[in-house]
Amino acid sequence: MRADTDSARARRGWRTAAVGVLVAALGSVGTACSVGGDDETPRPVVAFLGGADPDGRHYESDASALREALRADCEDCEYAALDAGGDADLQAEQMTEVLEGGADVVVLEAVDAERGEELVTRAGDVPVVTMDRFVPGATHHVGYDPEAAARVLARATLEQAAVDAPGVLLLGASRGDLAGRETTAATRQALVDGGAEVLAEDAPEAATAEEARRWVADEIGQRPPGAVAAVVAADETQAAGVAAAYDEAGVGVADRPAVVGTGADLEALRRLITDEQAVALHEPRDALVRRVVATAAELLEGAPVTDTVDVEGVPSFLGSPESVTLRTLTSVMVRDGEVTTAELCEGDTADPCARLGIR
Repeated sequence: MRADTDSARARRGWRTAAVGVLVAALGSVGTACSVGGDDETPRPVVAFLGGADPDGRHYESDASALREALRADCEDCEYAALDAGGDADLQAEQMTEVLEGGADVVVLEAVDAERGEELVTRAGDVPVVTMDRFVPGATHHVGYDPEAAARVLARATLEQAAVDAPGVLLLGASRGDLAGRETTAATRQALVDGGAEVLAEDAPEAATAEEARRWVADEIGQRPPGAVAAVVAADETQAAGVAAAYDEAGVGVADRPAVVGTGADLEALRRLITDEQAVALHEPRDALVRRVVATAAELLEGAPVTDTVDVEGVPSFLGSPESVTLRTLTSVMVRDGEVTTAELCEGDTADPCARLGIR
């Protein structure tokens, strides 16, 4: 795509090292992601800076899915993925590394939105496509509509609480997650508009299961049984912490508030089967990844990126999440190939699945 230069040749050393990181993380790299070798024309490089969350729950699957999608949409692209592990300082170092290495497009899942703005500015003319977590000033953004997510969360919470003026505990997104914080704020307002009372709200530095467990355990100790009708969690990791807090308090599932959580990973779906969670908000990661790769490929080709909406001056693609309950678990998640019944119904969930006729 470009004539070879001394700087282009120098980039190959970084590419070899960066792809080596990917090999170590994911096992192998296919031909579409191979290093250019002796080819005089350097291949375009797509760099993924992921690992926004300290528990790394999405990094490996996202990195692998991006690699596979690039094979289809950008077969000449080289690809490198770096995991920040929830460390904004490390992610800043990684941005410097990939820019100095000659990345042509950076896909960024920002640890912190404010620091992310600095990284976007540092990228200069190199396009930065933000994934999942919105960063002002990015070239493009691919994520989910915070307002739509809030409406779904609030509606599901009010339906599951099934009482007038329910008391709700709200676990917010991490402070560095701008879109998540927007969803939390919109959810709070939608709950109040629907007649709920937000009894308490947590604004964690990082949205972890342990932080959620500690906070909910404290709330359990302060409030009489029945005072809380629902708990809304910003992601599936927090929802796991909510379940752990009630387990430790010795509160049986029949006596717990309805737990509504953003995110529908396997463990969240299994909690639907065991009645530890009432609703999981499904935001398909694979669809997110496919759109990110399509956007990166269009940017590399110089083609217009279409079907976007303006979000704070950033052309954005916003998907619509949907709620998943026990009743819709198989008709949504299994039907769409997100999970199999075998995965859902093993170990602790085998007997509940049998009773429910899930097979």
